[in-house]
Amino acid sequence: MEMYADKRSRAGVLEPEGIVEIKFRKAQLLATMERLDDKYRDLKAQYEKPDLTGADRESIKTKLTEREQELLPVYQQLAIQFADLHDTAGRMKAKGTIRESLDWTNARRYFYWRVRRRLAEEYVRRRMTIASKTQTRDDQTSTLKAWFGRDTVHATEAELTQIWEHEDRVVLEWFEGQARKVDHLIQ
Repeated sequence: MEMYADKRSRAGVLEPEGIVEIKFRKAQLLATMERLDDKYRDLKAQYEKPDLTGADRESIKTKLTEREQELLPVYQQLAIQFADLHDTAGRMKAKGTIRESLDWTNARRYFYWRVRRRLAEEYVRRRMTIASKTQTRDDQTSTLKAWFGRDTVHATEAELTQIWEHEDRVVLEWFEGQARKVDHLIQ
């Protein structure tokens, strides 16, 4: 099964605020503040010195708390934005949950070529299965890709893979143009 999503869509598993509440709590926000904010890091280093007197320690603690109160809302918003960025179609594609992210305006054209290519490919696969029942689907894919590679122009193996996986119209035209040759190779 293949999954697709519009480029502007969201996975919607959890709201960004919910993700932040679960994965990026106050302790993580404070650690991030310490890593990124020089003033906060300096105050924290001063506070952790063992030779401080009680009054100095209390003064630094107050400044540290004020700085936390000043920065915490900003870091909270940044964390929410960061979590929201992980809910995009691009991230779903990067994680492998969808095959492609599409523009809604081009979806019909994309699926027209995708369905035609898949039908032609499945027809050839069915004929390959009849000819050799021991060949797995992965073996069939490798064989078809190798035949396609012999008949098309490409510079590298990576380019061949890119064309095979993403250029449905080109692959369909090859299936249709080389139908007799493919039938002969199958037998």
